Amino acid sequence: MPRSFKLFPRYRRPSLGTLLGITQVKRSVSRKLGLATLRDPTTPLKNLERRELRKVGYYSEPMKAARAFGFLKPGGCGLVLVIGLLFVATAFLALMF
Repeated sequence: MPRSFKLFPRYRRPSLGTLLGITQVKRSVSRKLGLATLRDPTTPLKNLERRELRKVGYYSEPMKAARAFGFLKPGGCGLVLVIGLLFVATAFLALMF
């Protein structure tokens, strides 16, 4: 029996609750009553922290690069590179003068 073409094929069959719309009703009731906040009361605090970090530029591209290279960690890779560059620069300047 040939299957019909689907642009986004499902990886599994939907449940009976999904087909009947029960899941959607449960989710809407949960959102309206704020049950997610009752289940995890720290979520609003985490969201506030993330919002503040976004305001100060923590998620900007330069900061992402700095974290990736370890510039923001004590003894990180970036710190070792900077100290190494300073050492090479002082040695080079000592040879020049």
